Amino acid sequence: MDFLKRPRTIAALLLLCLVLIVAVQNSYPINLYFLLWRAQIDGLLLFLLIFLVGALTGALSFWGIRRGRPRNPSH
Repeated sequence: MDFLKRPRTIAALLLLCLVLIVAVQNSYPINLYFLLWRAQIDGLLLFLLIFLVGALTGALSFWGIRRGRPRNPSH
């Protein structure tokens, strides 16, 4: 298992484990209010949804920053 020798992979797996532990321990219902809209959502689902939106936002912004750089800088 060569992929476990990379520090980024190990850090990502540890972060995922921590997120899952916190999410499972906070799985009680939560009331959400927005203007006239009200919903009750499981804390586990809300926590995972917020984490995924944050991870996606970070990945897209990182991709945008890297995409803006020149691929083969000659200077």
